[in-house]
Amino acid sequence: MVQYACANLPFSRLEAMVFAWNLSSMRVLEKTGFVRDGVLHHNVLKDGTFTDSVVYAHIMNV
Repeated sequence: MVQYACANLPFSRLEAMVFAWNLSSMRVLEKTGFVRDGVLHHNVLKDGTFTDSVVYAHIMNV
């Protein structure tokens, strides 16, 4: 999907957001060319508790 977006869509950046405790998803994103862009602290209410999210970005060649 990332390759298709890079080749065919008029975007310069793709973003993905994962829970900070989801290390498996972070590894998948990194293997597909995404880089860690930042952390949003306490931005999602999950099961009655606020949790952090990690933002990943993939910058496309324009």
